[in-house]
Amino acid sequence: MIAVFLVVIEFYGPSAWLSSKVAERSQSMTRGMPGALYLMQVAIEAGLGFDAAMNRVAKEFGRFCGTIAEELTIQQLEILAGKPRDRAFAELQRRTGVDAMASFANVVQQSAEFGTAISQALETYAIEMRLDRELKAQTKANQLPVKMSAVLAAFMMPILLLIMLTSIAIRWVTVLTP
Repeated sequence: MIAVFLVVIEFYGPSAWLSSKVAERSQSMTRGMPGALYLMQVAIEAGLGFDAAMNRVAKEFGRFCGTIAEELTIQQLEILAGKPRDRAFAELQRRTGVDAMASFANVVQQSAEFGTAISQALETYAIEMRLDRELKAQTKANQLPVKMSAVLAAFMMPILLLIMLTSIAIRWVTVLTP
């Protein structure tokens, strides 16, 4: 039994560990993306070019969200090595697998394609991401009372029954004893 248990752990353990690390990394990127976009927008409005703004965000954001800083640095190094910007963004999408990064890449590419201001596009997308995160939090908060009701019923019901039955038992004892 122990050998079978160890074989199962050795077979499924690394996969489960890797999946948890991937989920943790993607969640970190999703949480940090609105802040990175705002910082990038501020850097662009301050006069930096898009590439310089991405480098600045990667440098400043390394302390808060290292995963975003790593990915932006890798992308900038790919662009500096000669990879076209659209392929570098496609590679960023493939490498991260995070919807927020894929949408960021699409926003930047569409802004460049249609000639709109990149800072305005980044601001709009950052606001949209924050609203989406707020709606998800509200959904979880709305589901909480339903989830808590079963737990409250399980713990409070025995106590309430005990309180009610104790008073009934005391009355019966006083009435039935001569």
